[in-house]
Amino acid sequence: MFWLANDKNSNERIANFSTDHQPADTLAYVYALFHSPTYRTRYANGLGMEFPRVLLPADENLFAQLVKIGQQLIGLHLTDPQSECKLPNLRTEICNPQSVEAFHVGTYNVCRKWLQMEEVNRESPAFEHLRRLIATTIGLQHQIDEAILAAGGYPRAFRKLPS
Repeated sequence: MFWLANDKNSNERIANFSTDHQPADTLAYVYALFHSPTYRTRYANGLGMEFPRVLLPADENLFAQLVKIGQQLIGLHLTDPQSECKLPNLRTEICNPQSVEAFHVGTYNVCRKWLQMEEVNRESPAFEHLRRLIATTIGLQHQIDEAILAAGGYPRAFRKLPS
């Protein structure tokens, strides 16, 4: 649960999410929000220096959409590329191989780093599985931005925090 200080009484905290939401839903929402390319660009200056801002959705529909996408991302990111796991939403064709090869998490290139750590070649089935995981992640990131845009875009899709 995330808390805000009550403006009228600084000792009182108020929940900024409904208690109807499960902690797993909140985690999935935040995970999706933090994977939004627009969010990462918009708040890039602060992300390296402070805790990321958790923007609160203005409506329940955006929350539900991002929860669903966040759950998919969490499932993808907990998948071992070395496994033979068949994920139902894994993209069968990689539309833009250059974007997959250039995909970064933080400051490192995922494909290059993984090849170095695993000491396998680009033709290995595990590397192809990793590339499909990344391609699916990129697709889900676009879905996040599309959902936010459909809800009014930044900053209208989110509630204003008390100052």
